[in-house]
Amino acid sequence: METIEELEKARVTIPSSIVGVTFFSHYDLWLFQSEKDLKVCDVCDAWDGGLIQGDQLRRIFNQRGSMLMILDEDTIQVSLHKNCRCKLIRIGRHGEEEEES
Repeated sequence: METIEELEKARVTIPSSIVGVTFFSHYDLWLFQSEKDLKVCDVCDAWDGGLIQGDQLRRIFNQRGSMLMILDEDTIQVSLHKNCRCKLIRIGRHGEEEEES
């Protein structure tokens, strides 16, 4: 019988076949959104409203030691620090212009 630790490790382990693969377009546009309250830190407040192209997500956040957790296809939880509540919201999807034409 597997231990809880082994199950947890299996849940968070990324298969080597998809390491380096992104599930989002490099041309998607993401809006950094902090919680707009008195608890927001200076770092998150400075990022608030910033736009980030999809191909820059890993570079920017991996350099900072941050974790990105996909919540749904248009929302990513950002962990810039402990108890971070910020999110990236997709505001532009690559290919939308062509589909609307």
